[in-house]
Amino acid sequence: MSAQRGDTLIEVLLTIALLAIASVTLHAVMNRGMADMQTALERTNVRAGMNGQINMLRAMRDDYMAQNADPGPGTMGELWANVITPESTGGRLNVGPTPTFDETTCNRSGVAFYVTPDTLTGLTLNTFNNTLSTTYAKPGEGMWVEAYQRGVATPRAVDLLVRGCWQTIGTATLMQETTTVRLYDGQP
Repeated sequence: MSAQRGDTLIEVLLTIALLAIASVTLHAVMNRGMADMQTALERTNVRAGMNGQINMLRAMRDDYMAQNADPGPGTMGELWANVITPESTGGRLNVGPTPTFDETTCNRSGVAFYVTPDTLTGLTLNTFNNTLSTTYAKPGEGMWVEAYQRGVATPRAVDLLVRGCWQTIGTATLMQETTTVRLYDGQP
């Protein structure tokens, strides 16, 4: 008599079940890793855009100060003068306390703007109209600047809140980034 030895049906089914569990777990881990990588990429791009906004605002302020707070027309200094002019007189400076920010809808309550490069004058100030981006926040699409006056001391401090808000790919969650920079307006 020959003894035949093989795997039983239960052993085969148990092996298949274990492989299925391992496969599903690995798939979930890989999906989570891809989502985390996508979020990191989006945040990196948003931070780069925010840094660009800050650098352009600093260039405006530096040009303003180089012209002894009396900028000529069509200069970056003139744009900074508009940033530090109160909203009530046609500028972009929010006077008063920083308004609350609605984190669920990304609506802002103060005067908001963003800066773009311009071939003629170097830079342009644009009004932000609550447009959100479908990928990641870019200037004018989910990224904006709010300027707030801090105190009445000379030189005045202007807090620039650069905010980014966007809906990340594949989720209904709104992502947000905010950074604040304090610049002094250079007025004598």
